[in-house]
Amino acid sequence: MRLFLIPLLATAFFLLPEHGQAQSAVPTDSTRSLSIPPKEGKLVPSVATDSTRVVIPPKSKPVIKPRPRPIDREFSGGIQINSDGYSVLLEKGTVRSEESGERANMFYNVRSYSLEFTEYFSPNELKSSQSSDPNQGSRSQGYTFGKAANFYAVKLGMNFRKMIAGKPESGTVSIHWVNGGGLAVGLVKPYYVTGNFTSGNGPIKYEPATANNFLDAARVTGKGPFAEGLKELKINPGLHLKSALRFDFANNKKRLTALETGVAAAYYFQPVEIMATKKPQSLFVNVYAALHFGKRYAGKERY
Repeated sequence: MRLFLIPLLATAFFLLPEHGQAQSAVPTDSTRSLSIPPKEGKLVPSVATDSTRVVIPPKSKPVIKPRPRPIDREFSGGIQINSDGYSVLLEKGTVRSEESGERANMFYNVRSYSLEFTEYFSPNELKSSQSSDPNQGSRSQGYTFGKAANFYAVKLGMNFRKMIAGKPESGTVSIHWVNGGGLAVGLVKPYYVTGNFTSGNGPIKYEPATANNFLDAARVTGKGPFAEGLKELKINPGLHLKSALRFDFANNKKRLTALETGVAAAYYFQPVEIMATKKPQSLFVNVYAALHFGKRYAGKERY
């Protein structure tokens, strides 16, 4: 019997360490105080004996300020005095696409589109309007002797401007070379006069049948109403070119003030007879001076 108990006691002795090791795997108070670090920005309850909650705020991201758009557009209106008339114009320009960054604000190279309304006069017409009528002493109602037609033109153009001197900065003067051209649409309206004519008091316009009365200063008393002849308006298409120097002297980057002087030419496909006493002409060449006033501003983001 004693020999039978000896193996049982030996087996129990060897099992005691394993039993102690298994018991140590059970969490104790010390192990309960340890916790896995929570993920960033999440609310994680503590497993400690108390019930406090720990919040870890997320890291703040750096604020990136948007880059200001460059001032690369301009819009202006102006009045132009020509050696053979006058013009009223509008112009919209854009810095050319190869300019970028800070250089886009400087307007070194500009492409612009223009709309121009012009009225042409003849040098002979200007002299006649200032002289006295040899038979009646002076003309009445602004009558111009020998004027056969009013000639107007609407011009659409594309212009290229490049700085050649100076600095394109506020408070300074920069000089630009301008070249451009485009389409021209001439509008010819007959010029009517009133007077004591053999066929009545008029009004009449210049044509072969009325030439004797129209060119007789003793019979003409004045010009007819402006609306007379509008229904007879004729369209005369053509082309125009110009080359000029432009002086930009604005004292503010967002303002546009400039003086432009140069030479312009226009060719119309049908000869125009402004004066009854002069040969009709298709080519009109003049020198001009124009004042531009407007603004500069930032367009859509392109860079």
